[in-house]
Amino acid sequence: MSPDSAPWQPLSIGPSPSAPISSALINNYLGNRDRNNWIHFTNLGNRGDNVLDRALLTELIQFGNGIATAAYYHAFRDQAGAPPDGSRPGGYVLTFPASAIPEASRFWSLTAYTPNSVEMILNPINKYVVAGYTPGLVRNRDGSISIHIARVRPPGVPEANWLPVGFRPFNVMLRLYGVVPGSAAANDTYVPPPVVPR
Repeated sequence: MSPDSAPWQPLSIGPSPSAPISSALINNYLGNRDRNNWIHFTNLGNRGDNVLDRALLTELIQFGNGIATAAYYHAFRDQAGAPPDGSRPGGYVLTFPASAIPEASRFWSLTAYTPNSVEMILNPINKYVVAGYTPGLVRNRDGSISIHIARVRPPGVPEANWLPVGFRPFNVMLRLYGVVPGSAAANDTYVPPPVVPR
């Protein structure tokens, strides 16, 4: 079965006794976006009485660590506010400026997922992540790092800098493991660059 023919089951929040709860969780998660449309929570493991955050983070950032250990940024929208879609011919690009490459004492990584889930996207080369440790990752002349998110590798783009996706909508998650004390991520001031349509 090819990646594009595999059935993707959308998250159902139709009529059921739990539908209002599901809707509240999803809306709370998706509504917590920054200026570049990234979702970010810093209260993992320290949610207090915030039962909505506790439930949604358990579901959508499974086995998540506290901000002293890891930071998670999740994007369901591109720079223009539209859901990213693998059918877009040019795909998307995420460029970390040289001065804003994620600071992590262990590593940072970017992965893509099927809609409404944390299920990785099947692809012919079995590649599911671009990370600081990716062999052959190429920097631009100005020191920035561009990650191309597309169904087909764009011409001239090194394979190391390509994150394959399917022919359908997707979302991406940036993870930082080993948050550096005093860094922008640790101080909750880091905002990843937008996912830009090409």
